[in-house]
Amino acid sequence: MQLPSPPPQKIDFSADGFSKYLSLAFKVSTFLGGLCFVLYCHRLNYFPSGVTVGDSLLFIIFAASFGLVYGFVTLGLLSVGVCGMYWLKRLVKPVHGWLKKYIPSKNRAGTPELILFVKPEPLHYLLALFGAMFIYLMYKVEPSAFILINLLATTIFQAMLWSGYNDNRVIVSRILLPSTNERSIAQQEDHSRKMRWLFLGLIAVMPLFFSGVAGRILDGGMKFAHLSAGPSYVLLKPPYDQAIPAAYQDQKPIFTESGYKSFKNIDVMLTGIGQKTVIQFIPKPGTQAKPLAIPNDQIKVFPDFTK
Repeated sequence: MQLPSPPPQKIDFSADGFSKYLSLAFKVSTFLGGLCFVLYCHRLNYFPSGVTVGDSLLFIIFAASFGLVYGFVTLGLLSVGVCGMYWLKRLVKPVHGWLKKYIPSKNRAGTPELILFVKPEPLHYLLALFGAMFIYLMYKVEPSAFILINLLATTIFQAMLWSGYNDNRVIVSRILLPSTNERSIAQQEDHSRKMRWLFLGLIAVMPLFFSGVAGRILDGGMKFAHLSAGPSYVLLKPPYDQAIPAAYQDQKPIFTESGYKSFKNIDVMLTGIGQKTVIQFIPKPGTQAKPLAIPNDQIKVFPDFTK
């Protein structure tokens, strides 16, 4: 017996519906931005302390803008996968034909296609250009076959998840929903909604955990949110100036102030949130970069416009 499919969900285009979608988009982007911020702080091994109410409001704005950047990256990679796999799905047809050939004859007619790749919409092609540009820039910054393969694999798996999101065979499958025929339409709709959210959630987090460029995504998002300044001029008070190698000292300082020592090419990794600013530098040639948290009243940061 064929499994019943839940009725298609209609999009509410009214003003009230648009307001709900806008509110949902803000919440999702803020959540993704907050998640990225936590992962970024974990990488620095530092979490802001002494956060004020004003800092909290700024953090919400920063997190939303951070999530917006990450959202565009995710949509771009997803669109590359959707467009690419739709036009390359002929590669999947031989597998489908092989299954039809070796499955008993009484079931051949009912052998379904493994993955129903969704036909791209015009918006997918537009976002795919952004995604392809992102992949190219990531490869240009770090020309590694590992990075390229990871990014392309991410787009493929995202396209498969997007196909599952749009495929009612997966949504109401007996594997995922036992005794489907015995359940009411309302229960099937509830399960369908949960499964769609699961697919969307996996699509959203995949670039962050499986693309191989999570660090660069986090760095780019932090700079866009103005929580990271990158290479900058910094003025430090004692004793923190003693922790910086002499190679970073600015012999002809552009920015000076009494009681401070001037340094250049210092990576400012986190600023604007909490009571400390986190900088990063290489202690010795050939060693890994070391983060250092400095109280805000002991450091002044000035942008390096030449970078």
